[in-house]
Amino acid sequence: MLYNVFVYGTLRDPDTLHRLFRKVPPMKPARVNDYRKFYDEASGYPMAVHEKGSFVEGSLLQGVGNRDLSALDNYEGVHKGLYKRITVQAIVPGSRTPVEAQMYVKGCDLL
Repeated sequence: MLYNVFVYGTLRDPDTLHRLFRKVPPMKPARVNDYRKFYDEASGYPMAVHEKGSFVEGSLLQGVGNRDLSALDNYEGVHKGLYKRITVQAIVPGSRTPVEAQMYVKGCDLL
């Protein structure tokens, strides 16, 4: 199965993507509504939380396979509760239809 993944922080960095993927997937600008991005000082990373009326600008990685999605989960510390992966609707400029995508948001309150 292939996934779209919405990224808004360190995963937008080409060097980071090259370390994680054998082949970096296509990427295009996108945004997700009803989430707010902030810098979490405790962890030292940008994070997103649900907030009605806000939005997060980022990029949409297209065609991410299961193996690469697992690599992203490990990088984002999903197993530690740092982030959790959820399904959202991403909006790509010029498209009328939102795209289903995976997104990493602030995890449990372990921080």
